Order: sequence, then C-alpha cells, then structure tokens
Amino acid sequence: MKDRAAPCVGRCPRRGPTLLGWLVLVAGCSPPPTSTVATLTFYATHHLGDGGVVDSAGLHLDTPSGDHLTLTRALVTVSSVEIFPCASATGQWLKWLSPVGSAWAHGITTPRYMGTPNVIDLTAGEGQLLSLGQLLPDMGSACRARVKYAPIDQDGAVASGFPEMKGYSLALTGELLRAGWSSPISFSATSVRVEGVELELPQVSFKAGAAVSLTFELPVSAWFADLDVTSDGGVDQVLARAAATTTLQP
Repeated sequence: MKDRAAPCVGRCPRRGPTLLGWLVLVAGCSPPPTSTVATLTFYATHHLGDGGVVDSAGLHLDTPSGDHLTLTRALVTVSSVEIFPCASATGQWLKWLSPVGSAWAHGITTPRYMGTPNVIDLTAGEGQLLSLGQLLPDMGSACRARVKYAPIDQDGAVASGFPEMKGYSLALTGELLRAGWSSPISFSATSVRVEGVELELPQVSFKAGAAVSLTFELPVSAWFADLDVTSDGGVDQVLARAAATTTLQP
C-alpha cells in the first residue's frame, strides 16, 4: 500500500494554474464571437406614377382613359412572404412533379417563411418604406420569393393599426369621375380574394453575419389602368393587378 503524501505545513510551494484555469483565462480574454446568423429584412413601398398625388382629400390618380380617381381609403394586406433556395436539378424535377407551394398556418414564421400580416395604407404618401418583418434564413442562398395578398384576421388587423380591415385583403373607398362627366360616382368596395406572385431575384447569398434587405415595390397607378373599380368584381380585379405588377428590388 502506497503512503499518502503528507499535507503541506507552513510555507508551501506555489503551484501553477491548472489546464482548466488556463482555459478560463484565455476564454476571458478572447474577443466576443461574431454572429453566424444571416438576416433578411423585407420592406414594401408604393409609387403613384405620373399624375398621382396625395393631399388632404386623399389619393388622386388619372387613368389612361382620362378618368380621375380619388381614394379616401386605400388599404391592402400583405399576408405573407416566403423565400426559396436556388433549385438544383433534383429540386427542379421535384417541383415539376409537385408544383403546389408550401402551406403554412397564419402568423407562423420559420427561417424561410414570414406569416405576420401587414396592412399598407396607400393614402399615406408614396416612397415610404414599411418593414414587413425579418427572416433568419437557414440556406446559403435564395433565388425566388413569393408574396401573398390575403384577408387579415382580427389580431393582425389590430396590430397593424387598421382594425376595420379584419377579413379583407383590399379595401377601397372614393369617387370616380369619368372622362366627360360632370359628376363623380361614389363607391366603397372590399375584396376577400387571395392573390400572390412568385418573383425571381438575383441570387442572394446569406453569408455568416450578413444583413440583407429586399423591397417589394407596388406601382399603384398600374392597378387601376383600364379597370372599372366601380363595376361588379372590380375591386377583385384591382387586387389581381396589384399582385401581377409587384416587383422585388435589392
């Protein structure tokens, strides 16, 4: 049986730090770790086009046919945004077999899907940037994005500051003065349709710590060109035109 070392009495020799101690010291002096997560922020903005103006009476647009449109209420709901990785040969083959897009519950946000709805007030003046939200992509790059216009629920409408938009994707109120007429036609219409568009975008790379932003641009004057918003189904046609003319810019 080995003898146990006698305990040190009096002045004992100083021992150097242990390996664990050195690791703690080194960790304490190391610079803070850099972020390894990329962020992707989406914005939306709208433009009125030639002849469009916003004043205290509302939003004014002149159509190509010579009609004059005044909107005292013009609200549209962007319900979701989804991004897609650049398709490989296998991924493209699977897309052909199953062309249906992803389905997510309202309000859900994942690294590739943002389901928080936002209401855009077109009478608030053009050129303003509205933040739609932020994603933390789990892919190296993206080549496509899908934006959807759909009815908003009560919680989303209240959170957006427009509780009256509950259940609607588009709401328009105003007057239409047809070319050659002396009196305008008053109207108020809402849409509950769902419209969306999938947009190609330059390959976006999500390097570690990168902060990327993309902006959906809405050319409002194009929504009403050659469309009669006062006709049956006119507001639904406007929403379809809104989706079809949406573009995505870096």
